[in-house]
Formats: sequence, C-alpha cells, structure tokens
Amino acid sequence: MRLSTLRPIVISFTALALTACGGSQKPAEDASATKTDEKTTAEPKADAAKDSDAAVKKTEEKKEQAAASDTGMPKVVRTPKDRLIATDIVFKFNFKESEVGIKADKECGDSSKGNGEKMAKCMAAAQKRVIVDDYHFKKDDNDNWYLLGLRTNGNKVTWTHRIPIEFGKETDTTIVVKLTGKDKGQAPWKSAPSEITFEVPNDYQIMQKDPEHGKLVFEAKISTLGDGSDKKPAR
Repeated sequence: MRLSTLRPIVISFTALALTACGGSQKPAEDASATKTDEKTTAEPKADAAKDSDAAVKKTEEKKEQAAASDTGMPKVVRTPKDRLIATDIVFKFNFKESEVGIKADKECGDSSKGNGEKMAKCMAAAQKRVIVDDYHFKKDDNDNWYLLGLRTNGNKVTWTHRIPIEFGKETDTTIVVKLTGKDKGQAPWKSAPSEITFEVPNDYQIMQKDPEHGKLVFEAKISTLGDGSDKKPAR
C-alpha cells in the first residue's frame, strides 16, 4: 500500500524537475534575435563615427580658413620678388651655413688642432674672402632697381657693389636677377655675371650659387639704408 502511494509522488517530482530545467533555456530564435539587435546597434555607431570624422574635417577646414588671414580675407601669397624687395630688409651673409663656411670649419679645425685663437683667425680669414657681407635691393627716385653689396665693419658700411638690375623669370621659390649695367661699388666684380639666380625658400632666407664659393646663404634682417648714390663708397 505504501509503495503504490510513493510511486505517483516520485513521478510528480521528476516531472516538475524536468519542467523547471526546460524552462530555464532560451528558445533557439533568441540567438538570431540577438545578432539582429547587435547589427542594428552597430549601424548607428558606424554612422556616428562617420559623422564625427566629417565634423572634425569641417572644423579643420574652418581653422585653415581662419588662419589664412586675421581679417578673413584670402591668404596673400608672396612671390620671390616680393620677398627680395620688402621694405627695409637687408639679407645678411650667414657664413657658417654657407658652403664656404662649412668647408672652412673643417679645414681650420684640422689646421688649428684645438687652438681656439688659431681657429678664430683662420675662420675670420676665410670669411673675408667673400667680399659681400649683405645684399640689399633698392629702388631709386626714378624707379630704377639696384643690387647693393655691403661690407660692414662695426658701424661703417662699405658699398662693395652697386649694380643696376632687372627682375627676370620667377618660379615658386626662385627668381633671376639680371645685371644690366656697370658695377659702381668699391669692390666691383672683375668679371660680373650677366645674371644671378636667387633661391628664395621662405620669408627669412635667400641663397645664391656662387661659382667660386658654392652656395651662399643670406638671412633677412631689418635695416634702413639708402641706395649708395648720395655718397662715394668708403675706401
């Protein structure tokens, strides 16, 4: 009698346990739904990333446009000629950066063997072999342009060259300066070239390829000078 009573109870508990286990599993279609949800979520994120990139690009473009000019006007592009004839600008010879200076530094270093005084004298002598300390482009009262070569010794300025010129062919970074008349400077060229091509890479430098000394580098400096026509060059 007890055995027959317990059997239905055991069967009932077993059925309940199986029902509980089966109820804890998700239907097969839930996995598919999850993938769909992930794809749907990813698409807005991708769109958001594209929108963000576009916004960054637009911001950068606005910055570039704003930087072009404080007045909001288009950026003014300066030609090599504009840089050469800038008001009150003198191009000072940079001996150390020029080929002649680089060569002298090595030769003087070898010959002086660590003697500072000998090194300084050797470098000074090498620099004097280049007779131009500075270049200056100046227009006279008759709108004629001159190339002035200057030698500076303290406050004393010597006009080594004073040559009438015309401006020739230009590229983005170079300009041809044609020497059209007699050199009336104190130390005129013995055999003046018919033209000089100046490399003008930026607002701060010009470069000249000299047949004797190689590449000469000049740095733009503020100065106030005449054209040398109102006085005889110092001797």
